[in-house]
Amino acid sequence: MRRRILAGALTAGMAAVSLGVLSAPGAQAQPVAARPCSPPQTIVGVGSQGTPFALRAGYEVTGTGQIVVGEEFEINTHVPNQPWTIEFTDNGTVFFSGSETSTGGPIAVVKADPVAGTGKHTLGAHADNTVTGETIGAGIPLPPPPACHGH
Repeated sequence: MRRRILAGALTAGMAAVSLGVLSAPGAQAQPVAARPCSPPQTIVGVGSQGTPFALRAGYEVTGTGQIVVGEEFEINTHVPNQPWTIEFTDNGTVFFSGSETSTGGPIAVVKADPVAGTGKHTLGAHADNTVTGETIGAGIPLPPPPACHGH
């Protein structure tokens, strides 16, 4: 049952990329109106001190035909007032860096990055809890972007 709930939450998060909406407190929405153009990939795990996380990524195409990679990172902490620094990368290049403070529920950050080139992409997420020192890191290798313009 837990797996089904998590999958539903992640699907909703990736839909947020399409709508340009973020669920994290204080997060800024990006003006990305996109639709999925590949099945998203998901990795779940735990941080260095046991906090569960999920990372989901996939390709989307915007209304102008630009292919972007959408990335959702959820830290399932239930401890309030814990600041986390978060960084997203695409092939090792940072495209988002920020911080979020937990409110007693999960932290979810959703961002999109324009795809450059036709090669493979490895999307990464890294987070550090600045109070406890816990670290979380994960990467998702994606195949080369599909031809989604007519999708």
